[in-house]
Amino acid sequence: MRIRDLLLDAGATLSEGPFEASGDQPLDQTFIETRRGSVTWELYAGFVLAELGGYVRQSDFFKNTGSMVDLESPDDLKSGVTYFDGQWVVWPEHTRHGRDTIGYEGVLSLVYSSRGLNAVVSSESGQPYTARVTLNGDFLTDENKGSGVTIAANGESFLSVNEPRMYSIIEAPAYSKDNKLTMSSNSDDFEIFAFTFGVYETGP
Repeated sequence: MRIRDLLLDAGATLSEGPFEASGDQPLDQTFIETRRGSVTWELYAGFVLAELGGYVRQSDFFKNTGSMVDLESPDDLKSGVTYFDGQWVVWPEHTRHGRDTIGYEGVLSLVYSSRGLNAVVSSESGQPYTARVTLNGDFLTDENKGSGVTIAANGESFLSVNEPRMYSIIEAPAYSKDNKLTMSSNSDDFEIFAFTFGVYETGP
């Protein structure tokens, strides 16, 4: 309300009607009922914040930053950590797939707990591309995919990236713990900046 008053004092016209506080979004009921339910914190894919927060725990990830590195994830993936397999280029604020491929060799994996999952994704060249998405080893469905994901005729699920922004990847029916997400693209334009997680009934 104070901001609106200042805008009016400056001569702004606020014709959309009186301000109404939105209040808190309702939480997912399953999350409320889950004993010791927790939500994965925001994860960052660049080497600066990833190192500070422990969001990536592959030592090679922090070597030769700005040049291509070969990465391999361990067999046991810890929750709330991003892992990379294949060739990637690590930058201060993001990580980019290292080369064009034909068989989805470069894979990003993470284990998380939430109802919704969003990713901040961009393109190195500005050209559109797709990234294949799986959840717990299966492709997404109409019941759990986010608005940024499409289901192909063969059942595979893809994120279509056409501009740098946050994309809704997962909108599951209810909260659940320790889900494994994988994303992979044949394009070397695939750039990942961050992941965010939510436990609201609707929305991110």
